[in-house]
Amino acid sequence: MWLTKHEKEVLKLLLENTRLSDTSISEKLNISSQAIGRIRKRLEEDIIQGYTLNLDSKMLELNIIAIIKFNIINCKTETIKEIENEIVKQPRVIFFLRTMSGDNGYILVSGHKNLGELEESLKEKKKIKHFIDCCSVKEVITLPSTNVLKHSNTEIYKDLIDSCGIKNIEIIENSNKN
Repeated sequence: MWLTKHEKEVLKLLLENTRLSDTSISEKLNISSQAIGRIRKRLEEDIIQGYTLNLDSKMLELNIIAIIKFNIINCKTETIKEIENEIVKQPRVIFFLRTMSGDNGYILVSGHKNLGELEESLKEKKKIKHFIDCCSVKEVITLPSTNVLKHSNTEIYKDLIDSCGIKNIEIIENSNKN
């Protein structure tokens, strides 16, 4: 992916604070707020999928993180897709990952108020059509949410932004004229 120098700078500032106005970004980068508006619009069309809140999980009583490793076995492709789609819809699911091990392995990370709620959530997953027939749970790891030491993608995204090639804005402006 290719980004202009200013696009990279705007993205990194927004990663730090998604609430920054075009005016405050323009002051930090010493560019006009109209130019920042155009840059932000381009980024929102191509890269930025939305803006989110970072909430205090303790205040919302998110106390338990569960990591569940399982495999889907002896199922048709359509059935696997059904199970995947149903798990993605579960409200307590934080991450749902397919492993690259080639054995239809999955890792599900979910959040809960307490162990009782986790148990209820596991019972609900068993109600998912085909889950009992096709899924083999390998391991359930539980830990207090206070043990989460980092939960941000900010630094990896900044690193990826820095690794993008820099496109020359003059080339883009000339190609837009033609």
